[in-house]
Amino acid sequence: MKKLSAIILLSLFALTANAQIEKGKVQVSGSFNISSIEVNGIETNRFDLTPQAGFFLSDNISLGVVLGYQSAGNSNAKDKLFSFGVFSRFYKPIADRFYFFAQPQIAFGTGETAAEADISAFSIGIRPGFSYFLSDKISMDMSVQGFNYENREEGANERTFTGFSLNPNTVNVGVSFLF
Repeated sequence: MKKLSAIILLSLFALTANAQIEKGKVQVSGSFNISSIEVNGIETNRFDLTPQAGFFLSDNISLGVVLGYQSAGNSNAKDKLFSFGVFSRFYKPIADRFYFFAQPQIAFGTGETAAEADISAFSIGIRPGFSYFLSDKISMDMSVQGFNYENREEGANERTFTGFSLNPNTVNVGVSFLF
């Protein structure tokens, strides 16, 4: 009898732990990153804003679109980049209301450098992160850059970035709303 009670309790816990992110729900979220660094007396600031919306195809798995705006530079000159992409997010429950996620994403971007050269960018990567559900409809999210490949053309210059980063400068913090 004790084993049966324990199994029922564990089953109910598992069901409630996954209740926030179930098939058919829509997730609207956004993240931002603000950073500043000074090198040789020159301060460079960066601002990222990334709204996204996803639809849960099944429990713990969503598919969606992401938009992005990035501004980087100093008070005299800034590079600006607008991006559009698609993502999927895979959640793994860790504890009640606390989840690990992996978010594969592909994005394309366009913009302009401070010197008015065109920017064209393509990126693909996987962002690891955590979500903590404050309620059944609101979560706080935190992620880092993780694995990333980016090809970026700035005027006649082309750069490619590949790597894995858990650097605190790549931390995104956001809020998600589920409907």
